[in-house]
Amino acid sequence: MLDNFFCRIFNTSNPNKTAIISRGEKYSYLDFRVNVLGLSKTLARYSGQTIAIYIDDSPMYIFLFWSCILNHIQTVLINKNSPIEHIKHIVIESKASYLVSDVELSLDFCKTLSLEKLKNYNISNDTSCLNPFTKEETAFFLCTSGSTGNPKCVPHTLEDIEFCATTFNNTDVKLNSSDLVYSVSKIPFAFGFGNIMYLPFFMSCTVFVSNTSDLVCILKNIEEIKPTVLFGVPTVYNGLLNLLGENEIKNRLRMTISCGEVLPKVIGRQWENKMHLPLLEGMGTTEFLYTFLINTPNNNRYGSTGQLIEGFEADIVNDNFRKANVGEIGNLYVKGNSITKGYINGRDTSAFIKDGMLTGDLFFKDKDEFFWYVGRRNSIFKLNGKWVKAEDIENELLKVPFIKEAMVRAEYNSDSITFLSAYIVLESKKTITCVTSRKLKSLLRKKVPHSNVPDHYFVVDSLPKGVTGKLDRKFIKNRKEIK
Repeated sequence: MLDNFFCRIFNTSNPNKTAIISRGEKYSYLDFRVNVLGLSKTLARYSGQTIAIYIDDSPMYIFLFWSCILNHIQTVLINKNSPIEHIKHIVIESKASYLVSDVELSLDFCKTLSLEKLKNYNISNDTSCLNPFTKEETAFFLCTSGSTGNPKCVPHTLEDIEFCATTFNNTDVKLNSSDLVYSVSKIPFAFGFGNIMYLPFFMSCTVFVSNTSDLVCILKNIEEIKPTVLFGVPTVYNGLLNLLGENEIKNRLRMTISCGEVLPKVIGRQWENKMHLPLLEGMGTTEFLYTFLINTPNNNRYGSTGQLIEGFEADIVNDNFRKANVGEIGNLYVKGNSITKGYINGRDTSAFIKDGMLTGDLFFKDKDEFFWYVGRRNSIFKLNGKWVKAEDIENELLKVPFIKEAMVRAEYNSDSITFLSAYIVLESKKTITCVTSRKLKSLLRKKVPHSNVPDHYFVVDSLPKGVTGKLDRKFIKNRKEIK
């Protein structure tokens, strides 16, 4: 017998409702259940082991994850864009016995299981031989991006899933049973994992699963599949705006949510003007499994990551762990029942303090309890004795019509004197003739303190980003300075 947790995941009270759709595929909640139970019989031989999953987003990914859960098989979810050295590190650190892949791999550090071979199972409705995890046991691992070194394996439980689903669906951005959910963010990331793997099922929704990252295909999905809720990162929303231009988009969206990186105010406002729908920014971390800060349709402030979701606790504290005053910048400290028990193998425990965690982000909180992101500790630098926030300058550069992307970083001359450089990606290479450093400096001086205006400007083909899409503020060799 399945307990209440799994009955809710499989929506046993309404088995004929559509649970999952993909291009050319459609599964009811009953189909979802019998596919998971059928695959569970194939996987039973691996019970008690750990399996890494390295496949594209698909209905099969969902079946595989929940089949492993029902067979007491720990899963490690690996991003398909991970370099081989990260894959090796994750597999070895998690002690995974096998890696399931949808591409042919020859690995010297792990046995592989072909996804195609695993698909040869018969559907089943037999629940007699299941050995699921209890809610308190470590059931799966997500991985941090590895932007500051090797990725960290972050253990989580079914209790964490239940807590995140319950708290999120008690907010004004909760899903409802008539929703068709589309997450551009992928399953291996905490945001995408929640959007695809459990939130829709907890609310008896339908989820559309697509592996595409191509903006043209994403736009086509929105127009043809007609989701009501869209989850994505700011770069996706910005890309869709650039792709649309003056054109309108046919859709029936009722809610759009952005997480995963900072949402520039200009993108949020442009999206709302174009779509007549607010773009709601939130924040969560892999360590807490999902979102703990969120804006809502009736209480949305661009530039803010929103207010605290009930069930979590958060404060802004200084380096001595003193609670900051209203408007005072400090470290974000969060507590909540979904917090991981710690990184696997006891790595880097310094951030975990008093049953909570210092996220490594600088914030301030206003009198209305909205949290305002200032930057990662490594994206804020001191210039002429004053703190400079890179995102503030980048947001102003993004308002320039011919600039598609922007990054500002601190650099040093031979005398170790700090100066700022701006790296920009142009909408079109043809516009380079009308770009001058004098023009950009003049525009910025009207918006930011003169001391914060970059000294040098470079055109690049693309900006360095980690596997999660976040900016990696490293030096770029292939650049052309704007005179």
